[in-house]
Amino acid sequence: GSRTPVFQIEGTTYDTSSLSMICNIDDNVTSPLLIMGRSRAASLGSNTVMASGDRLGAMWFVGADGNDIISQGASIESYVDTTPGNNDMPGRLVFSTTADGAVTATERMRIKSTGAISLGTVSATTSVTIHGPDAGNSRLYFGDATDAGVGFIDYDHGTAMLLGAGGATRLTITEA
Repeated sequence: GSRTPVFQIEGTTYDTSSLSMICNIDDNVTSPLLIMGRSRAASLGSNTVMASGDRLGAMWFVGADGNDIISQGASIESYVDTTPGNNDMPGRLVFSTTADGAVTATERMRIKSTGAISLGTVSATTSVTIHGPDAGNSRLYFGDATDAGVGFIDYDHGTAMLLGAGGATRLTITEA
């Protein structure tokens, strides 16, 4: 495709086109590890801090479309979620798939550094976001994940409320 990796495995069977990492040790911590790292530095061995929104790494799943092998079917990408600092790298994961007939992958799920999970196309009007626990309660948002959003369900210590735009209560359910 448009990238030429330094290391590439190509074969015609599972055995000749697969990579295996195995660690044999009697503990519950040690395992094989795949590390993807990035710096904003321009030279080898340098270390320049990343910025909010920078991509840290990506896994792309591509397939042959009869023309080449660069058509993306899905991806998992990691980004810096907010401003990083010394020993502080807040990150988010973005999961994307390509719809039938589409050329590029579209974000379908996001896990933010806060633990909030957004499902669907992440936008102000179409996403579902799960937050919590936040100060003892959990919220399921429909829309832009704010009190002024399209609506959300707020659960706080045995009481669930369905709230509409602007935070107006539409339905309250209380445990008996």
